Amino acid sequence: MKALNIFVSPIDEIEALLKISKNIIFSTELLPNPIPKPEDWWYYGLDHGQHISFYSLNTFKFIAKKYNLNYANLNGLHVLTQRKISNYKLKILKFNRFGLHKLLQKQLNSKTWQDYLKMSKNI
Repeated sequence: MKALNIFVSPIDEIEALLKISKNIIFSTELLPNPIPKPEDWWYYGLDHGQHISFYSLNTFKFIAKKYNLNYANLNGLHVLTQRKISNYKLKILKFNRFGLHKLLQKQLNSKTWQDYLKMSKNI
């Protein structure tokens, strides 16, 4: 199976993922509204070009609608799933100290900020 490290063509990559699973979890920062100037947002990564695309809340809602999925934002983990997650379960997952986002963050050990700092120093 091909590793999907870089979403060069996001819709194609999402469609490939949906062939494997009807549940996808993204770890990314949402594009702020209003959109910040390049020099005002560290996540652009101008000094290393790490990002090819950015996602807004509207982007995730569009993707969910396009593929008839439900969307939930769990503190930076963006979940697209066939099954609707009840508001009650969302609250538990978001605010419970043992919530899904905490478990996944421990397992995944996000490198976003560390990668940014490393790339910034190497350029």
